[in-house]
Amino acid sequence: MRITWSRRKTICTLCREDIVAKIQRLDDTVRNNNKIRRLHYHPECYMSYIKAWVEKHPYSPLTSNGGRPSLGLTDKEAKVRKQLLSNLNSLRRYYFPTGSEARINLQGNIETLTARDLRRFKNYTRRYVAITTALEEVGGLPESHGGTPETVRRRLS
Repeated sequence: MRITWSRRKTICTLCREDIVAKIQRLDDTVRNNNKIRRLHYHPECYMSYIKAWVEKHPYSPLTSNGGRPSLGLTDKEAKVRKQLLSNLNSLRRYYFPTGSEARINLQGNIETLTARDLRRFKNYTRRYVAITTALEEVGGLPESHGGTPETVRRRLS
């Protein structure tokens, strides 16, 4: 869309009246089925068209139809929470990878576990507890990571 000076007589697309030569007009180009169509408007016609459209379609901010409820975290808390969840995911991916054998063998009796499995289990639980404890301070452990709806702290503001 651009404003130009008309060089010859054309027809306004909106009001179907003539646009005489040597006055300002709005030019627009529209493609429809790979065909180019040129549209010409009086500036007044186009402004009244826009005003009528805005009145017919009033602005309203987008409203959510559902989704996750907000935790009401500050930007810094949200960043910390995202990092903690990322750490928790990488911890699980390391010790329990999908498609291959887990690094911790928790099958069977605890007396039959090797020293290596016990060491790995101790490291996993230590890091898991540290991350989940830190998560409790910034919104709680999500359900997808074993938390319950009661453990997820939501701030009502």
